[in-house]
Amino acid sequence: MIPVAPLDGSQIFSGYLMRTNPQLAWKIQSYGPQVLFGLILFGYITGFSILWLVMQPFVDFFMILFLGSSV
Repeated sequence: MIPVAPLDGSQIFSGYLMRTNPQLAWKIQSYGPQVLFGLILFGYITGFSILWLVMQPFVDFFMILFLGSSV
């Protein structure tokens, strides 16, 4: 789960952050969709996806676990 505001991981992250620093949590939640869109657009334009760089080890692990090989 990626802790960016429109995604599910943000609820876990913001729950902790709301107790410690509510102002920062609000700023992160308000700019989260723009950051996510920027990361997706950056990957589309350059061909280098930062999101895939983060997600690839997890995807490979589950591919090996459930299918026996990675793609």
